Amino acid sequence: MTSYEDPYLNPYYLPPQDGALHTIISIKLVDGNYHTWSAVMLLALETKNKTQFIDGRIPVPQVTNPHYQSWARCNGTIRCWIYNSLSDDIANSVMRLGLAKDVWDTLKNRFSQEDNIRVYDLKGQMAKCVQGDQSVSQYFTDIIVLWEEYKRYRPIPVCPCNPGPYETMKRYEDNDFEVPPRTKPCIPVNKDTGLDDAHSTSY
Repeated sequence: MTSYEDPYLNPYYLPPQDGALHTIISIKLVDGNYHTWSAVMLLALETKNKTQFIDGRIPVPQVTNPHYQSWARCNGTIRCWIYNSLSDDIANSVMRLGLAKDVWDTLKNRFSQEDNIRVYDLKGQMAKCVQGDQSVSQYFTDIIVLWEEYKRYRPIPVCPCNPGPYETMKRYEDNDFEVPPRTKPCIPVNKDTGLDDAHSTSY
């Protein structure tokens, strides 16, 4: 029986269909949607085992290193994937950066500045969110959408070399949620849930 090894376990692996001209996400980065764009781009890079090239886990090797050519090919391809998902003016502003990590960090520093006004607005919307005429499922969906956007503005910092503190903070964050039976979405716990009287005793 022939054993099978997933080629994607090797971060340097690039199949023919994952060329530099390939568009890996459909969202274009424009002013105002960085948090959504970055989350989708990270997910796409994770599926291809390429996040190491933008978070520093795979450093730039010496030219004499036998892996240099493989690294250079991946670095260039990831840069193209990112460029293909940027609006023309944003792409032109980072085109001269030679490292995929530098492109990623530059975009992050430029667009992910904490938007205190938006965070304040999200907190207000979550505090005032009530069921009204909505179904329970629609009410919880609206809450989750607000909470997920809030988390994109206030992510838990994580160090790839030491994920322990992140896991600890994540557990503390999870304590702020209640998971209804047989469901996965997390619901922010609040003394006043916003549910109408017919449903409030169920949660």
